Amino acid sequence: MTFRDPIAWEDALPIRPSSPAWRATIKALYGSPLDADEHALFLQLSGGREPPAGGALEFEAVVGRRGGKSETIARLAAFEAIHGGHHLALAPGQLGIIPVISPLREQSQEIMGYARGLAALPQIAPMVDGDPTRDEIRFKTNVAVRVMTADAVNVSGPTAVCAVRDEFAKFPGAESLMSDKVIDAALRPSLAPLVGAPPRRLIAITSAYIREGVAFETDRDHYGRTDSDVLVVRGSTEQFNPAIDREWLARELRRVGPRVYGREYLAQWQDAVLDGWFGPDIITRSVDVDRPESPPHRDYRGGYVVAIDQAFSGDQFAIAVAHREMAADRKSARTVLDLVRAWRATTGTLDIPSTVRQCVDIARRYYTTSSVFADQFAFVPLQELFRQAGVNLQQRAWTGANKSPTFQRVRTAMTATPSEIRLPNDPALIRELHGIRGKALQSGTEQISARAGHDDRVHAAVMALVIAMERQPVGGRRGLIVVPGSARL
Repeated sequence: MTFRDPIAWEDALPIRPSSPAWRATIKALYGSPLDADEHALFLQLSGGREPPAGGALEFEAVVGRRGGKSETIARLAAFEAIHGGHHLALAPGQLGIIPVISPLREQSQEIMGYARGLAALPQIAPMVDGDPTRDEIRFKTNVAVRVMTADAVNVSGPTAVCAVRDEFAKFPGAESLMSDKVIDAALRPSLAPLVGAPPRRLIAITSAYIREGVAFETDRDHYGRTDSDVLVVRGSTEQFNPAIDREWLARELRRVGPRVYGREYLAQWQDAVLDGWFGPDIITRSVDVDRPESPPHRDYRGGYVVAIDQAFSGDQFAIAVAHREMAADRKSARTVLDLVRAWRATTGTLDIPSTVRQCVDIARRYYTTSSVFADQFAFVPLQELFRQAGVNLQQRAWTGANKSPTFQRVRTAMTATPSEIRLPNDPALIRELHGIRGKALQSGTEQISARAGHDDRVHAAVMALVIAMERQPVGGRRGLIVVPGSARL
């Protein structure tokens, strides 16, 4: 049986129907007629452009998270493999490939899971050639759906009869040798059309991210353009998945804030650089205004964590102390930053041995000679200085992969109601927190740094807080111990 588009095909299968937004969009992509409701919905998603006559060969959908992207990709790929007619243009023995390309293998495997589910249906199983592998489903049409990671070497060889780029906005950017532009340039020749052959479509289905890269440029240059041969639609999670729980979305808005929510769930492109990364309101609600620092308390013995942000030249040498304690309700816990200090040479070079001795004194006052941590910068000579003073300095490395998630863990705890992080009223620390900026990269990672000035206190504080968050809270059955000079919620 011949089907004109994936929607007509899915209507003949025992699977849940696509949402109205996906149905209207995919019908327009394949040039199928839309009813009045679908047409009105499509105009909302396409920026007012009419469905292209005869469909489109190049397509991008920018959709909020949890909007049904992975399942839709699997259906499109399977339809193209079985009913796209591509076998008619293949030479004997030639295999046509439908690459589904994702930034990460985990994302590819989610799509492959949906595709394997389709392949197991009794209406489709007779068309499958052999057993599906982890990365490929081959059909008796001599077309295979193959998941790949965003690697130009992978996509530059096979003959592609259709290609789908998953989360295209988060493909590697200019910082990578295998950037989205390189991958795009390698992929297009493999889709070279043949006269009289079925159309070979280039598809991208992605969340929004930053205003950089090929995915953003495609949206910018073609969304709402009636004269464009590239069809672009854009819509929120709720538009593409009207079954989503609205209360859950409301909780997400409170959890991540309006900026991140706009990007993740409203399909809004955003600037790569965010000044005020922690957010002034988040900082204010986490500061104990009448607590410049917390003195050590012997009942918290063994619960304190000390973190060092070392410096050997122009930066500051900072130390932070934190602990995790039971809150007043004895049901929840919070993490308290007890103290932050920093030293900087007024002339010449900082006296490192003297600074280390002062750090050792602070660690001993807070009852620890073992829970003291520093990053990997010049760690070995620093560790030796601490060892000579009887303190075991441990390494807690900052890397490109873990720095942003570590900072995000602290910020997330600060956004809880009430804040799960309590900060001292230390003007220098607060000034540094307000100066932190984040720069999002196309790869999905984020660079955290100071907009100007120093961020040494912040680095020490974040390290101490996160390590303390990993520990059991002190206080326990004794209840909350009120430290003199502390503000309590």
